Amino acid sequence: MTKFVSLFATASLTALGLGACSGGSDSAREEQIEELARQHGVDADVTLGVDGDVEQVAVKGLGGATVGKNLAMPDGFPDDIVVDAGWNIMGTNTIPTGGYMVQAMSESGAPAILEMLRSAMTAKGWAETASEQPVGSMTKIGFEKEDRMAVYTIIAAGPQRTIQLMTMKKPG
Repeated sequence: MTKFVSLFATASLTALGLGACSGGSDSAREEQIEELARQHGVDADVTLGVDGDVEQVAVKGLGGATVGKNLAMPDGFPDDIVVDAGWNIMGTNTIPTGGYMVQAMSESGAPAILEMLRSAMTAKGWAETASEQPVGSMTKIGFEKEDRMAVYTIIAAGPQRTIQLMTMKKPG
């Protein structure tokens, strides 16, 4: 895992550096960044915005993991599980039990995120099953629907919040 994170950091810094360079088409620059990542054993997909800055970087790893910036949700992700459109998706992974793990960042505070999750998940037929604040900077909220569960963990990360979502079939 350390090697994967290190490679991701190298690819991201390279992408940001090359993204800032002028000249050449966006397509050619995206390919140049992706090729440099491949030379380091990293499968990366880079998208540059209209201003030439890096808009999205997706680095694919073992087991279906993807890390990056502004990622799309993985194929098959359930449409009845709330992922706010304003969240910056930084990581996704499928888990062997048929579930998903998602890592996101948000500018919203924990109380606003909790309120939004309670309202939106309930509207989609989910029942809140747990809510706790184990430490001052962390809040957890869990939901169940039929044979599935979803747990959101919200952690203060400076001016932003990290949201970790795990969804899977209920154990047992």
